Amino acid sequence: TSGNGNLEELVYRIFGREIAKEIIPVSQNGKGISIYGVLGKPTIARANRNYENYFVNGRYIKSNLIAKAVEEGYSGHMMQHKFPFFILNIDVSPELVDVNVHPTKMDVRFSNGEYFYDYIASCVSAMLRMQELIPQMSLQDKIEKTVAEVKEKAPEPFEKTRMENMSLREETATYSVKQDVKVTEDASGNKSGELVNSAVLGIIKDSLQTLNPFTAPSNVIKAENVVYAAKPEQISLFETPFLSHKAEHDYEIIGQLFDTYWLISFNDKLLIMDQHAAHEKVKYESLIKHFKEKEIETQTLKPPVIVSLSSKERTVISEYEDYFSGLGFMIEDFGGNEIALSSVPLDLYGQNEKDMFLSLLSELCDEVPKGKNELIYEKMASMACKAAVKGNMQMSKEEVKALLTEMMELDNPYHCPHGRPTMISMTKYELEKKFKRIV
Repeated sequence: TSGNGNLEELVYRIFGREIAKEIIPVSQNGKGISIYGVLGKPTIARANRNYENYFVNGRYIKSNLIAKAVEEGYSGHMMQHKFPFFILNIDVSPELVDVNVHPTKMDVRFSNGEYFYDYIASCVSAMLRMQELIPQMSLQDKIEKTVAEVKEKAPEPFEKTRMENMSLREETATYSVKQDVKVTEDASGNKSGELVNSAVLGIIKDSLQTLNPFTAPSNVIKAENVVYAAKPEQISLFETPFLSHKAEHDYEIIGQLFDTYWLISFNDKLLIMDQHAAHEKVKYESLIKHFKEKEIETQTLKPPVIVSLSSKERTVISEYEDYFSGLGFMIEDFGGNEIALSSVPLDLYGQNEKDMFLSLLSELCDEVPKGKNELIYEKMASMACKAAVKGNMQMSKEEVKALLTEMMELDNPYHCPHGRPTMISMTKYELEKKFKRIV
């Protein structure tokens, strides 16, 4: 690398262009802790934790607390069994961290682990909520290559220079680069060995230490006589996010495609919205908000719905009685093995209440034990999914406009509760390239 301390250039040179254009600079300061580096957008999530890199006071470590905290910040933005890309340096007051808990200094212990966990998770979550995370699709066919390109692809200028420098170093070097073996664990619990070049980690560390978090981003990356110019993009500071009240009069709903997707024109972009994912997210955040504020609106069922239970189901209802009540389910004993369901959450009314309640109860019976709050939020996502408008269902433009207005009030309108995108976008530039208006 050029050694100029530009972290964006570093990411580009080590991880490539596709990742470099999907990163978010982050710089936060708290009580006894400061965080700076880059976070990857959910579009570059990976199937394992190999792209999670973090340093504490300049030292590369592996910490379950930090990894879980960052992943908690990404929750709701990614699908299950996906892990984020990030490079973070965490500066902590020396008296608040113990570096002598691991023989090879690869782990640390924080004096107030809960505070650091919450702070890191909230910082990551806040940074992601500030972004417009609508994935941009490209119509460019990446498999279209000429025979010449397949036979021999010319390296980009910076890559050619890097290879020449590496060749020169190999001839003159009097030492070898140490390679450490890092054992990682994937989502299924399988462990796999991975070679991590310590020289690469050193480059990342040096760049983080010289990084100025307040340097304005540039679309031109310089390195001695080599210049890489990124695709020009409008600075987001001057853009109006699509899902904002300022943009309410600037978009046009074109129509419905395949009875599932809605085409929306906004400035120089074509947005495609999944009606089920969007409505599901609105339902989910409404349930969560009312549950936390204990303001669930209920609908009385007349007559009550009678449900027969097994002994295990009775045990689960007894264990989660407060949660069912908090969600808006009013349950009364009806004698024997039966209960009477006399009210349900208003958002779920008219959705075959008995089947939905039994489905929720069945999922709770089958679940591996975990934190009650975490489990109940998962079930809320399931309830929202069942109550949301489905694909292959007709909606009017007025209903879609009302749905978009509701999405503007959400904390994270860009992903459904399961991490799928609610909409994608395509630029006018990409369309004109495909129609050969731009060559």
